[in-house]
Amino acid sequence: MKNEDKYNQEVMVSNLFYEIIMILSNNCMVSELKQQKLKRRIALYGIGRVGEVLIKLCTMLEMDIVYVIDKKDIDIWNELKVFHPGDELPDVDVIIISSVAYTDEMCKSLSERRIDTYITASDFLTEIINFPLRMNFKD
Repeated sequence: MKNEDKYNQEVMVSNLFYEIIMILSNNCMVSELKQQKLKRRIALYGIGRVGEVLIKLCTMLEMDIVYVIDKKDIDIWNELKVFHPGDELPDVDVIIISSVAYTDEMCKSLSERRIDTYITASDFLTEIINFPLRMNFKD
Protein backbone atom coordinates (compact mmCIF):
# COMPACT_ATOMS: atom_id res chain seq x y z
CA MET A 1 0.00 0.00 0.00
CA LYS A 2 1.35 3.43 -0.94
CA ASN A 3 2.12 5.91 1.83
CA GLU A 4 -0.47 8.30 0.38
CA ASP A 5 -3.13 5.56 0.57
CA LYS A 6 -2.13 4.78 4.17
CA TYR A 7 -2.39 8.46 5.06
CA ASN A 8 -5.81 8.76 3.42
CA GLN A 9 -6.98 5.68 5.31
CA GLU A 10 -5.83 7.19 8.63
CA VAL A 11 -7.62 10.47 7.84
CA MET A 12 -10.83 8.65 6.95
CA VAL A 13 -10.86 6.61 10.17
CA SER A 14 -10.02 9.60 12.37
CA ASN A 15 -12.86 11.56 10.71
CA LEU A 16 -15.26 8.68 11.43
CA PHE A 17 -14.27 8.74 15.09
CA TYR A 18 -14.81 12.52 15.21
CA GLU A 19 -18.29 11.99 13.76
CA ILE A 20 -19.03 9.41 16.45
CA ILE A 21 -17.88 11.86 19.13
CA MET A 22 -20.30 14.45 17.73
CA ILE A 23 -23.15 11.92 17.67
CA LEU A 24 -22.44 10.76 21.21
CA SER A 25 -22.18 14.27 22.58
CA ASN A 26 -25.78 14.86 21.47
CA ASN A 27 -27.21 11.48 22.41
CA CYS A 28 -28.42 9.84 25.61
CA MET A 29 -26.74 6.63 24.40
CA VAL A 30 -23.49 7.91 25.89
CA SER A 31 -24.60 7.16 29.46
CA GLU A 32 -25.33 3.54 28.48
CA LEU A 33 -21.96 3.28 26.74
CA LYS A 34 -20.19 4.72 29.78
CA GLN A 35 -21.71 2.04 31.98
CA GLN A 36 -20.54 -0.69 29.61
CA LYS A 37 -17.02 0.65 29.12
CA LEU A 38 -16.33 2.23 32.50
CA LYS A 39 -14.60 -0.76 34.04
CA ARG A 40 -12.21 -1.29 31.15
CA ARG A 41 -8.59 -0.35 31.71
CA ILE A 42 -7.07 0.26 28.32
CA ALA A 43 -3.85 1.11 26.53
CA LEU A 44 -3.65 2.77 23.12
CA TYR A 45 -1.12 1.40 20.64
CA GLY A 46 -0.17 4.23 18.28
CA ILE A 47 -0.34 7.96 18.87
CA GLY A 48 -1.02 9.25 15.36
CA ARG A 49 -4.18 10.91 14.03
CA VAL A 50 -6.49 8.07 15.02
CA GLY A 51 -4.83 7.79 18.44
CA GLU A 52 -5.54 11.45 19.12
CA VAL A 53 -9.22 10.98 18.32
CA LEU A 54 -9.45 7.70 20.25
CA ILE A 55 -8.10 9.34 23.39
CA LYS A 56 -10.89 11.93 23.15
CA LEU A 57 -13.54 9.25 22.62
CA CYS A 58 -12.23 7.06 25.45
CA THR A 59 -12.09 10.07 27.76
CA MET A 60 -15.67 10.96 26.81
CA LEU A 61 -16.74 7.40 27.66
CA GLU A 62 -14.83 7.66 30.95
CA MET A 63 -12.63 4.71 30.06
CA ASP A 64 -9.48 4.36 32.14
CA ILE A 65 -6.60 4.99 29.74
CA VAL A 66 -3.58 3.64 31.60
CA TYR A 67 -0.80 4.24 29.06
CA VAL A 68 0.09 4.39 25.36
CA ILE A 69 2.49 2.34 23.24
CA ASP A 70 4.46 3.89 20.39
CA LYS A 71 7.83 3.79 18.63
CA LYS A 72 8.34 7.54 19.06
CA ASP A 73 11.17 8.53 21.36
CA ILE A 74 9.03 10.29 23.97
CA ASP A 75 8.15 9.47 27.57
CA ILE A 76 4.81 11.28 28.01
CA TRP A 77 1.95 11.93 25.56
CA ASN A 78 -1.28 13.67 26.61
CA GLU A 79 -0.20 13.19 30.22
CA LEU A 80 0.09 9.41 29.69
CA LYS A 81 3.20 7.28 30.07
CA VAL A 82 4.55 6.09 26.70
CA PHE A 83 5.90 2.56 26.47
CA HIS A 84 7.80 1.27 23.46
CA PRO A 85 6.68 -1.92 21.67
CA GLY A 86 9.48 -4.00 23.22
CA ASP A 87 8.96 -2.76 26.80
CA GLU A 88 7.37 -4.80 29.57
CA LEU A 89 3.76 -3.60 29.50
CA PRO A 90 1.58 -3.17 32.60
CA ASP A 91 -1.61 -5.23 32.67
CA VAL A 92 -4.72 -3.75 31.08
CA ASP A 93 -8.05 -5.22 30.05
CA VAL A 94 -7.55 -4.36 26.38
CA ILE A 95 -5.10 -2.65 24.03
CA ILE A 96 -6.70 -0.64 21.25
CA ILE A 97 -4.55 -0.56 18.13
CA SER A 98 -5.16 2.92 16.78
CA SER A 99 -3.14 2.78 13.57
CA VAL A 100 -5.01 1.77 10.46
CA ALA A 101 -1.99 1.70 8.16
CA TYR A 102 0.13 -0.50 10.45
CA THR A 103 -2.56 -2.66 12.06
CA ASP A 104 -1.10 -5.94 10.77
CA GLU A 105 2.39 -5.07 12.00
CA MET A 106 1.09 -4.08 15.44
CA CYS A 107 -1.12 -7.19 15.77
CA LYS A 108 1.86 -9.36 14.84
CA SER A 109 4.05 -7.58 17.39
CA LEU A 110 1.52 -8.19 20.17
CA SER A 111 0.86 -11.79 19.11
CA GLU A 112 4.58 -12.57 19.11
CA ARG A 113 4.67 -11.37 22.71
CA ARG A 114 1.68 -13.64 23.50
CA ILE A 115 -0.56 -10.65 24.16
CA ASP A 116 -4.03 -11.43 22.87
CA THR A 117 -6.16 -8.84 24.66
CA TYR A 118 -6.26 -6.29 21.87
CA ILE A 119 -8.72 -4.92 19.34
CA THR A 120 -8.19 -2.77 16.29
CA ALA A 121 -9.55 0.74 15.88
CA SER A 122 -11.90 -0.68 13.24
CA ASP A 123 -13.22 -3.30 15.69
CA PHE A 124 -13.68 -0.63 18.34
CA LEU A 125 -15.50 1.57 15.82
CA THR A 126 -17.79 -1.35 14.91
CA GLU A 127 -18.47 -1.98 18.60
CA ILE A 128 -19.51 1.65 19.13
CA ILE A 129 -21.63 1.78 15.97
CA ASN A 130 -23.43 -1.49 16.81
CA PHE A 131 -24.02 -0.58 20.45
CA PRO A 132 -27.53 0.89 19.90
CA LEU A 133 -28.59 -2.42 18.31
CA ARG A 134 -27.40 -4.37 21.35
CA MET A 135 -29.29 -1.94 23.62
CA ASN A 136 -32.51 -2.85 21.82
CA PHE A 137 -31.98 -6.61 22.24
CA LYS A 138 -31.19 -6.88 25.94
CA ASP A 139 -32.44 -10.00 27.73
